[in-house]
Amino acid sequence: MIKDAEVKDVLGKNLPDLDLQAEQLKSLYKTISEFAAYTKELIRQGNLPLVKVCFGTAEYLLKEGSANVKSAIETLYVYSITSFLDLTGAVSKQVKELLPVQIRAEYKKQISNSCP
Repeated sequence: MIKDAEVKDVLGKNLPDLDLQAEQLKSLYKTISEFAAYTKELIRQGNLPLVKVCFGTAEYLLKEGSANVKSAIETLYVYSITSFLDLTGAVSKQVKELLPVQIRAEYKKQISNSCP
């Protein structure tokens, strides 16, 4: 099980270009928030290979993380990237196709909960 303090190590190993400052490592939610911002920037740039790595990392954290880590991925990461997935266009469709199984399920759960 991946504990809160180990998330930064997982991110550093899988995404060496993600530059987390000391301030962003003080809490799990700040770390996940920065991870989400990094992913959104990669989506904006159209860097689909790295987006796929981000999604795979998020999936790993969701599967193997502690309850806090899982909650942070579900409530912060997936919620944050949802705005990019809900856009129309070719890039949005390509990005959606990259979603791993559990992240896709969480995304679908969130969008179904937001619709009356």
